[in-house]
Amino acid sequence: VLKSKAEFMVLQGPAGTAKTYIALARGLMLLDKKKVDRIVIIRSPVEIRKIGFLPGDHAEKLDVYTEPYVHLIDQLSPKRNFRSFVGAGLIEFHSTSYLRGVTFDNSYVLCDEFQNLNEHEMDTVATRVGDGTHLVLCGDTPQSDLEHREAHEHEKILRVLTSMDEFDVVNFTVDDIVRSGFVKRYYRAKESLQITR
Repeated sequence: VLKSKAEFMVLQGPAGTAKTYIALARGLMLLDKKKVDRIVIIRSPVEIRKIGFLPGDHAEKLDVYTEPYVHLIDQLSPKRNFRSFVGAGLIEFHSTSYLRGVTFDNSYVLCDEFQNLNEHEMDTVATRVGDGTHLVLCGDTPQSDLEHREAHEHEKILRVLTSMDEFDVVNFTVDDIVRSGFVKRYYRAKESLQITR
């Protein structure tokens, strides 16, 4: 993934395969080489369980979604943490709710947890790509947090994108899990009992 020359990629596979870690590492590498001006992280604000309204302004509401990236950036770039990248305008975080009318030029756009985007959100993300922009989609299709009626809507747009010559598609498997031995054994146990994700 890090050596690929593709500007557009889909990374898909089970949890714990370091998809987001690798995608962020790639973005930081391109940022360091000045091939992009910024990293843009996009996620859908979908919840696993409804917890009611979060207090605060838009930025404060998104803090709960940025938390995984704070930790990953700290691992990848110990000298510059997530907040310093954000403060310098080198990393931006967006929810899919507020993308209409936006164009990302010369950017590295990481759309994470794409399995939680419905068809409309996926279409919106794809059509935000401007000149000089890289787009990487990370996700695990069977592990959607969407309601059943929307759970596979994104697959229509994903089929369109992956049919384009510009896209590299990388499929991770249970063998690629690096989070912990427990997570790998957990998936193996589900497979052996034929429990689908």
